[in-house]
Amino acid sequence: LWRCRDFELKHLWQRSVFLSAFLILCFTAYGVLIVRMFDTIGMDKDAINNPELRFFMQNNVALVLCIIGAVFSAMWIMMAKGSKAWYERYERALHDRPAVDNFLLSAKGGGYSPSQINVAVGQVALILWLLLFGMHLCLNVCGFPENVETQRCIAWLILLVGVLVFFLFSFLVVVKK
Repeated sequence: LWRCRDFELKHLWQRSVFLSAFLILCFTAYGVLIVRMFDTIGMDKDAINNPELRFFMQNNVALVLCIIGAVFSAMWIMMAKGSKAWYERYERALHDRPAVDNFLLSAKGGGYSPSQINVAVGQVALILWLLLFGMHLCLNVCGFPENVETQRCIAWLILLVGVLVFFLFSFLVVVKK
């Protein structure tokens, strides 16, 4: 049982590293694409390339990236939860667990495990990708932002999504056992 427990713990982190590479690639590609979208917004209407068409295409690529990121995030959650279930099964078979203190400011050991935080990272990434997907879907419906107010609104919306994800992550870490 000890060897099985250690095996599961070791492979949990190997799987996490594998999937984190794909999530990092998705976030990096998304960041580059967003920068290019903002460059497109500032393009002159008389440019050789049609800025509306370029924005529409970049927004659709962002939608695809959001779907791919959401899939990898869901895989991350399933992998972490499955591995954690086996790990906990071995833990229960080996010994009873000691009492824990889940208050974040306490110096005592808590019920939080690295695998729980691993699950929370996947959940936050999934929610982020779904929120961004919704935002880009709205941009597809609304069309190319031509005035400064709309451009500012988009920038504030992206900032709002980031703040919401931060608070969601904080909530998941504090509330989860």
